[in-house]
Amino acid sequence: MVNYAKVKDGICVNAAVFDDEETAVDFGYPVPLPDGYGIGDLYDGESWSHAPTPEPEPVDLAEVQQARQTENKAALAAWLAAHPLQWTDGKLYGVTEEDQQEMALNLMQYQVAVQAGQPAVLEWHAQKESCRTFEQQEYVALSLAIADYVYPYLRYQESVKEAIYQAQTDEEVANVKIDYASVSG
Repeated sequence: MVNYAKVKDGICVNAAVFDDEETAVDFGYPVPLPDGYGIGDLYDGESWSHAPTPEPEPVDLAEVQQARQTENKAALAAWLAAHPLQWTDGKLYGVTEEDQQEMALNLMQYQVAVQAGQPAVLEWHAQKESCRTFEQQEYVALSLAIADYVYPYLRYQESVKEAIYQAQTDEEVANVKIDYASVSG
């Protein structure tokens, strides 16, 4: 049993195994195919050569950097979601970007209502608990405690972002370490 090739325009376009050369030729496979050669390889009528290795697609460094920065942001979000703040009351409070935005909006709406002379209640909640009433000073203290808690992680995120965008190759971008557990608060 021998491998035979179907060659078109100097390129092996198909290969098959036959018992003899006459059968191979009858089926349109007239060229013996040596071991190590196959579809896509080149035949000049006398000798075989391997097809040239295609050039790799050029890498768009900006796209690689943006994708890595997206990973960086997602890593921070996941870290903050998994690591709430234990506050002075012993309870755990969420510190995600969404938590912080909701707290800021809640405080702003409370202050607008107070300034408008409308009755207002300032409420917030610990994780997995219902809302409770806060005095404004206590609420602001919690909000500032969350901001202080998150600050080192935001600075770390920014340093990782800077490293990503200073990288000159896709390999350098991939080697930028993203490890929020290494941040000391």
